[in-house]
Amino acid sequence: DSSGIKIMLYPHIWFWLEDFEKGVELVKRINRKNVGITFNLPHFLAVNKPDDVQKLPTLLKKAAPHLFAVSLCGATPLSEEEKKSVGNQKLWDYFIQPLGEGTFDVQWLLHELKKIDFKGPIGLQCYNIKGDKRAILTKSITWWNTH
Repeated sequence: DSSGIKIMLYPHIWFWLEDFEKGVELVKRINRKNVGITFNLPHFLAVNKPDDVQKLPTLLKKAAPHLFAVSLCGATPLSEEEKKSVGNQKLWDYFIQPLGEGTFDVQWLLHELKKIDFKGPIGLQCYNIKGDKRAILTKSITWWNTH
């Protein structure tokens, strides 16, 4: 596109495009260099089952030419039953935590991004994290700098 504008799809639970895998397929069908996708760890976990994390390397490899940005944080995957029992508002307490917290292996995800030679921006998801914002950010920065 000659305008220099980039359009980045952002899969988000409860929206029309909530599934990263379907978003990758859509971007491939659109087939324009200025149209790409974001991988957002919390929304991926919210939409998928914990076992679906195993397909991330394949999905990221498929998305690589179209992957414009990544958003991550500490997180704890939940089963479908656990998601129902905690309720929609409490999901983010599990899926969005400071880096270094939760059971999801963020270092593994970063390794997978390195394997596909991802060089785009990586953002820290902080929505709805409770507590002292400066302390939370400091904790996440410390984790980032030591991993």
